[in-house]
This record gives sequence, structure tokens and C-alpha cells, in this order.
Amino acid sequence: LVKKVDKALKNYAVSAIVLAGGVSANSMLREKMNTLARKRRKELFIPHPVYCTDNAAMIAVTGYFKAQQGQFDSIALEPFASIHV
Repeated sequence: LVKKVDKALKNYAVSAIVLAGGVSANSMLREKMNTLARKRRKELFIPHPVYCTDNAAMIAVTGYFKAQQGQFDSIALEPFASIHV
């Protein structure tokens, strides 16, 4: 992840880095991202670890409400990334 962020910093006009979600609770990742931010002179935003929860619950509740409305996708639906770095 750090390598990908570094590549993005080199290729795009980025003014700050935000690390969030469950992965942002990882202390080694936080440290390496801090090092990268200092090296690239970018502001880094990371929430306190108590706020770094996995978003699986948010995805699950969204699925619940969509199911309640009868909105379903095929089991053959494939995931895709919307941003390629």
C-alpha cells in the first residue's frame, strides 16, 4: 500500500494523504505512511485507532437494505477497482 501511495504521489497532484478503514489500525502501516508523508512533504491524516474500524458492517447493512427493496445482483458479478495507479 505504501508503494502504491508513493507512486500516486509521484503521478498526481496530491496535497495530502488520508489513511482510513480497518487497515489504518495497523501500527506498522501507520509508521511507514508517516515516514512516506515526511519524505514527500505531504500532510497525513489518520484517525485515532478506535475510529479505524473495518467497513464490513457498513457493507452488510447496505446489502440488508438493498435486499429489503428487492435489489439483487447476479452471483456471477465480478468485483472491479475503479482507480488504477
